[in-house]
Amino acid sequence: MTKPFICVAILFVGVIGGFAETAKVADSAYPDHPNVVNVRKAPYFAKGDGLTDDTAALQKAIDENVGRHRLIYLPRGRYLVRPTLKWPKRSGGRDNWGFTIFAGESRETTQIRLMDATATEQDLPVAIMWCGGFGSADWFHNYVENLTFDTGNGNPGAVALQFYSNNSGAVRNCRFRDDSGKAHTGLDLGHRDMNGPLQVKDCEVIGFRRGIATANAVNGQVSERIVLKNQAEVGLTNQGQSVSIRGLVSDGEVPALKSYGSMSLVEAKIAGTGEARNRPAIVNYNGGRMFVRDVVTHGYRRALGDVSHTPDSAAAFRIEGKDKPGSAVPDIREYRSNEVTSPFPSPPESLRLTVKETPDSPVDEPKTWAIVDDFGADPHGESDSAAAFRKAIDSDATTLFLPGSYGLDSTVVFVERCGVFWAWAARSITGGTNARLSARRTAKRKPSSLSIWRMSAAVWKWIRTGRWSSAAFRTATSR
Repeated sequence: MTKPFICVAILFVGVIGGFAETAKVADSAYPDHPNVVNVRKAPYFAKGDGLTDDTAALQKAIDENVGRHRLIYLPRGRYLVRPTLKWPKRSGGRDNWGFTIFAGESRETTQIRLMDATATEQDLPVAIMWCGGFGSADWFHNYVENLTFDTGNGNPGAVALQFYSNNSGAVRNCRFRDDSGKAHTGLDLGHRDMNGPLQVKDCEVIGFRRGIATANAVNGQVSERIVLKNQAEVGLTNQGQSVSIRGLVSDGEVPALKSYGSMSLVEAKIAGTGEARNRPAIVNYNGGRMFVRDVVTHGYRRALGDVSHTPDSAAAFRIEGKDKPGSAVPDIREYRSNEVTSPFPSPPESLRLTVKETPDSPVDEPKTWAIVDDFGADPHGESDSAAAFRKAIDSDATTLFLPGSYGLDSTVVFVERCGVFWAWAARSITGGTNARLSARRTAKRKPSSLSIWRMSAAVWKWIRTGRWSSAAFRTATSR
């Protein structure tokens, strides 16, 4: 039997101040379905009241649902825990291979907070949550979203999150907070080898000795719209990984970035205060290869210290004068640590192509979703579900929810409803020679976008976007 998969078709974009300290179970932001595991409900009964130790309840939810293509959902609240919540490689008599979504309502309203004085050894780091990583690149499609991780008080050894995923995976819309400024690391992506490909997007790190840490040579990590504030040692440290960053904002006294390995940084704003006047904003060392473009700095001694000839990153603090062309100025239009190579004559500068933003998805109430299984679709993919898809579409739902694996033997057309997005996903879509997924919009309406979320193992040749202005594929893989 094919494993079921959960669709998360919406993002929470509203901001609701404060954390609810109440035992009342919040309404789910998702349809009522077995693949949406609300930790406040049976059989877990986490409190989220900011007073109760919820470690056992959350660990039970993790143990029973990791690897099963489910969403572990934390409604608004403050969940107190002890270290460490762990994603197991084996549970319930079977091996797990990832395929887990762990999400809150929003980072403004859902917080996991480490209990005070539970990570007291500064040089013995322990994580609030460890998301697996077992020495090989087979921990697939994991996501942590819409949460704040707070390291509490008296926890200098605390790591907010150790995340791991292969092929695809992401940490999105999260905040990592350490009010003491002494905790070990905010987001740790380097705790095991072969971490990635993965994405970190729309995340904020406040405090910690190291804001974000990554390491090892494979498999590549991409970050976008990252905010780093008030780190004690470094904003982001990279020790050997291949990393690309767009939209970094940093504010503090220490270097925003120290890297060896391969690093691409574009569109960054780096503000220095206090001791930053004696330090570089960016450090490249130990044979590192670096490309930097459109970076604005102020308050630092120099924009970039490139000491790639030595493993001593502190050598960047001792650079005098202009050094390498373009590295001393406060603003960097474009900098390359190595000569450009090309099989044919071409300008050395990059093409500077415009980066287009992914269209936003709407915030749909669960009552507007249609679960295709309710219309007769076969979630095991053993029979044709095309007719059930059509019935679900004809129900005037604004979001299609596909929690399983489906087979299609004929074309299914998605029609725009009331000018909103369609958003849908599945574990897999397969079909015969004549099967197609197509999308068309109502001619009288302005063009809108088709948004496809959380689809793995899809055969994309069957998807046709038609006259939609754009099609956004998020958290989607193919075979």
